[in-house]
Amino acid sequence: MTTTDNSDILASNSISQLSEPIIDASINFVLNGLNTGVNLFENIDFTNISSEILYHHFIAKQEIMIGDLDYIFWFRCPSGSFIIDDLVNENNDEVQYAIISENWKLNLSYSNFKPDSGIDLSYNVIGENIDLYHDKDTIANIGVNRLARQVAGNITSSNIFENKDNLLKNYTDLDVSINNSIKIQLQKGGIFDKPLLNSNKNNVNITRCLLETFLKSEINKLRIEELINDAFSGKFEDKGASYPWVPIKFKLGDKLRHILTYNVESIVMNYSNNNIVDPINGLTSNQYPDIIYGGNCIDMSNCILTDQQFLIEYHMI
Repeated sequence: MTTTDNSDILASNSISQLSEPIIDASINFVLNGLNTGVNLFENIDFTNISSEILYHHFIAKQEIMIGDLDYIFWFRCPSGSFIIDDLVNENNDEVQYAIISENWKLNLSYSNFKPDSGIDLSYNVIGENIDLYHDKDTIANIGVNRLARQVAGNITSSNIFENKDNLLKNYTDLDVSINNSIKIQLQKGGIFDKPLLNSNKNNVNITRCLLETFLKSEINKLRIEELINDAFSGKFEDKGASYPWVPIKFKLGDKLRHILTYNVESIVMNYSNNNIVDPINGLTSNQYPDIIYGGNCIDMSNCILTDQQFLIEYHMI
């Protein structure tokens, strides 16, 4: 096996060079291939409306045990020759990628995730401060409060809805759909008998996205080299793939991220991303057509409801 190690690859999430000895560093992985959307289905019913304030758009974090996401994402070079810096070269179609989706054992209650402010990133124009919300313990609470804020302007409580409990249950009921959707997304990432290649650069090629993130740091390239060496020694032959397939393995502090969208299409009229203005932050779909979708509230056509975006973050512990 030969490797090249001649230059640093700079990226926004790259890790500064450390003095000797080299130590392991955690990585933030962005997996757009796991982005997931579900449709809210419970229409809202109003009681009397008074006047206070709420906001929207958050991060939701979940701790995952180290090892729970191992042996899911795999790559290999059939020739047996691995050149580290050439692994994700789009012109190198010898490298293959696959996912064992059945090894994704997580069955999570996303509606109960504890949300946090979405203002940690400067480019996140729709991020909101969670401390300005009334009910903020779970994604479900925040989601229903966001609906209240959009239809009632200054209201700080979801008690304006006669069917508040049903609205909260709507989020809980959607947990099954979210888990199923993630597994479906994983099934698009190639299998051993029909793997994806470097030419498949889209978000579906999740394993390539993971490997590409590793290779952005000289320090974390060593983790890939170690995994390759283990594969050549036959260490992973009993994990669902025959030699020389190499599994991606995670370490303490690694984070995997993807977007979870609660879509309002089923509870609004004229759903689109044309001339939609988010009543909370004033941003328009003309400015951000890939982010802001919405429509008119069914029982209050002058009110606009928009999709709810959560950044899901899995922390390896």
